[in-house]
Amino acid sequence: MAWLAHATLTAPGAAHADVKLAQALDEGFAATRVALAAGMVDVDRARVIVRAVQALPVDAVTSEPGLPARAEQHLLDLARTHDARNWPDASCVRPGSSPPSPAA
Repeated sequence: MAWLAHATLTAPGAAHADVKLAQALDEGFAATRVALAAGMVDVDRARVIVRAVQALPVDAVTSEPGLPARAEQHLLDLARTHDARNWPDASCVRPGSSPPSPAA
């Protein structure tokens, strides 16, 4: 990743995070990839979505194979109205839930 950081004048940690996101989007997360390319979500929200879906419990995904795609779509819907900084954990992945409201 050092070459990427050097070539893009980006901090090594940021370059690494960009590569991890690109790999995740390349291996799956089609809806997030399309939304990011269309400008419907920004990179921060895309990262949160990918991390949250990847953090789903293995037993939940095994018993319900469609869960990751549904969770991804749920988070994309939330991303239209919520700031990614307000999503401290993956608790908002469950359909019907939402991230915490910002502190006033």
